[in-house]
Amino acid sequence: MNMLQTLTVGRSGETPSPEIRILLDECASLETLRLFGLVQSTTTGEYANFDPSNERMFISYQESLTQLLARMLEGIAGSKGE
Repeated sequence: MNMLQTLTVGRSGETPSPEIRILLDECASLETLRLFGLVQSTTTGEYANFDPSNERMFISYQESLTQLLARMLEGIAGSKGE
């Protein structure tokens, strides 16, 4: 997430790509926080550990995290090499 934020702030004269803006918004969601093993309290805003309740859920979160990280790498790269 820090890399995405750096790309939006570091390019002050340019507008960030729509993909990066979408990824930043997605990273702030509660579901994405769970992919990283975190939950956020609504009352205090503090983070706590999140542990999936079963192995199937754990594998699902790992797959989703891998997909998210791949999308981040594609967004950071800027071009698809075409």
